[in-house]
Amino acid sequence: MSKSINNKTHRRIVECALDLFQEKGYDNVTIQEICQSSKITKSTFYYHFPSKESLIEEFTEQTSRTTQENFAEIMALESNILQLWAIFNSYITKNNKYGSSVVGQVYRTFLSTCDEIDFPRYLILFNTVVVLIEKAQKSGEIQNMSQPEQIAEALYYGSRGIVYSWAAGQGGFCLQEKFKNLFNGLLLPVKAHAISFEEENDQEKK
Repeated sequence: MSKSINNKTHRRIVECALDLFQEKGYDNVTIQEICQSSKITKSTFYYHFPSKESLIEEFTEQTSRTTQENFAEIMALESNILQLWAIFNSYITKNNKYGSSVVGQVYRTFLSTCDEIDFPRYLILFNTVVVLIEKAQKSGEIQNMSQPEQIAEALYYGSRGIVYSWAAGQGGFCLQEKFKNLFNGLLLPVKAHAISFEEENDQEKK
């Protein structure tokens, strides 16, 4: 079996599993159901994944992959702060798509299996976020003149805290609005560059 076919099957399993988790809840989905939805055998499933829990670890990989696929479009936005917002907004969109139940399981899985002592510096786009913050400082878009690395870390830790609280509260508040407050409160953008939730809503409706 070629590597390209393996990768295609791997992705299909993840996508089918996440859709099932979203529809029925993580605990209510069996490996057999995932196999049926993915049109594979159990042996193929175990070739790609050691367990159902390991599928959850693919959630953040999918988010990073989606952001990378849209990277050129993100970098074409007119300001550094809008580019920053687009990077984090892709994370919001993915969480909203699969819901608080799946995201809650993501956190439970990470707490039991992952060593994240280097969070968030190991993330693929961390250095890009640092560069965009530095450029936003130099262009006068934001007023927070702290070290760009420190601001980037605070953004990631703040984002994680918001999403964790959202998942724990079963999606009881609007993720985009909380992220907007985090961006505006931490970056201190000048008025012309403040992230407006109302404008985000208007753009989504178009």
